[in-house]
Amino acid sequence: MKFLVTGAAGFIGFPYRAAPCLNEGHDVVGIDNMNDYYDVSLKQARLDRPGISGIPFPAAGFGRP
Repeated sequence: MKFLVTGAAGFIGFPYRAAPCLNEGHDVVGIDNMNDYYDVSLKQARLDRPGISGIPFPAAGFGRP
């Protein structure tokens, strides 16, 4: 099965949503804005995991003008 997980590289999205799906053998499409709230390399490492295809959005891509 394939799951779409928003915030997939983040503090909650990865360990509580994406990782359990991956551990059960499912595919995950992860969407994350990759902001710099904490080290972006940690988020990138999560998206580089086999079975997850990441869709990074630019951190400045959303919000009020």
